[in-house]
Amino acid sequence: MTIAFDSPPVAGSRKHCRAAPGNILFILQDGTRHPPPSKTDRSSNENAKVVQNQGEAMYWASDWIWGIPLLVVTIVGHVCGLVLMEWALIFQERRRKTPRTIPYFIIMVAMIALVAAGMHSIEAGVWALVYTWLGAAADLQTALLYSLGAITSYGHANIGLRDNWRLLGAIEAMNGLILFGLTTAFLFGAIAEIRPVRRS
Repeated sequence: MTIAFDSPPVAGSRKHCRAAPGNILFILQDGTRHPPPSKTDRSSNENAKVVQNQGEAMYWASDWIWGIPLLVVTIVGHVCGLVLMEWALIFQERRRKTPRTIPYFIIMVAMIALVAAGMHSIEAGVWALVYTWLGAAADLQTALLYSLGAITSYGHANIGLRDNWRLLGAIEAMNGLILFGLTTAFLFGAIAEIRPVRRS
């Protein structure tokens, strides 16, 4: 952009010159000339930015309103699932009459991993259903792919949520970190309980 004068500048001091009011033009790259923005235009732009910021704040409020309850519900459901698995392991251990062997250990760990993976998949599906219902994703398939990427912090799929729901995806990623941390803690304790007995 180039600045030009619509009329000759008025002489000022020895080193500076000043233009008469209203004589400055902005010349764009395409050659068109435009006068500088008036105070009214600048005020309108500032008001538009204020409205835009208020709109973004409203969008973020909606993300938190939907995201935090969903985060709490999935965590509570996940903990309940882990407790049920613990009860099942205790029941199985009470019924067992033979020493724990390596095949028994492998089967039990595989079953725990399978149930845990199913729980995480269900939780990602719940988030995907919410994305679809809110219109944050184009369809359920896209929402499910995005949800699995967000809850596992994988994030390499070339898809995303609509601009006004992007914070909701970040909340799901935080939810996933908590859920996988709970699963890891449970697996650590379960492995310690069902590992094969070392024979002396």
